Amino acid sequence: MRLLVATAVVCSLANQAWAQAATAALQALPDLKPLYNPVPIDSVATHRSWAGGRGVYAFFASDTAHALLRRAGLSVGDDGLVYIGQTKNSFRQRLTNHFTGTSNLRSSLRSILSHTGSTAARADVSRFMRSNLRVAMLSLDDATVIDTVEARLIRTTSPPLNTAGVSNANTRRLKQLRKVLTTPTPTGTAVSTLAKGTGIGVLVELPVTAAVEYLHVRNGRKTPEEAAIDGARTVGTTAVVGAVAAGALSAAATAGVTISAPFVMPVAVVGGGLYLWVSGDRIWNAVHEDTRTTVEARFAAAAAAVGWGDSEAADRP
Repeated sequence: MRLLVATAVVCSLANQAWAQAATAALQALPDLKPLYNPVPIDSVATHRSWAGGRGVYAFFASDTAHALLRRAGLSVGDDGLVYIGQTKNSFRQRLTNHFTGTSNLRSSLRSILSHTGSTAARADVSRFMRSNLRVAMLSLDDATVIDTVEARLIRTTSPPLNTAGVSNANTRRLKQLRKVLTTPTPTGTAVSTLAKGTGIGVLVELPVTAAVEYLHVRNGRKTPEEAAIDGARTVGTTAVVGAVAAGALSAAATAGVTISAPFVMPVAVVGGGLYLWVSGDRIWNAVHEDTRTTVEARFAAAAAAVGWGDSEAADRP
């Protein structure tokens, strides 16, 4: 009972603290003038308040960016506001991540640039942001206030490049653009499939071939040059086989032919077993003849010791 009462008191105090913080955040909303005084991005590096400050920030589009977003099917307000974000660490650190790292804003801009026929490499996105975006900040200290103010601003202004906290035509269009960007082309898919098949073939065959050719060189059957050439030929052949198999499976899937697991698993087990058997036989044949003779003699002696040899002799007439 005491535990329940204590829990209720703690929850009540937590709710009260959250309510007070939310009220403070709502009181901070009317004074948004700093958020609508954007500065060029390059001036952030020399702006002292950006170094350690935290709170809410906003990006505004130039006329060029404004027109580009509309060409991509996004609606932008007359004020040019396109994105609202927050940071609880440092404005400069967060904005540096936008300009040089990875973020939802960068991904959105990259999809828009790609859709409108512009180059969308990492450097191109950074260059576009520095040339066509301006940024402003609203300094806030309390973490709860920052969350509340950002959520309220996104909900009331609906920036076209925000995908969280808002759902409208802009959000749906932006998700379409980003999905198209991440969907591989048929050519890219084919190349990737063949590359994977080739890689698997090389990884499977390389250890076996290396062991076989090493034994041939060690036993004097081949020179190192001959072993290298033969090994490269063997690995290359297996890589081609892997690429062909991967291409065939991809073509079957494209044609709508479904290969079920009950069929794949037995084939994979049988095929893997046969490959292991053949690989073992190749390595065994590469071992020196004297070593093979010694091993076979020891195996025969061990078999005779457990009675296998006697039973075989009894079966003979």
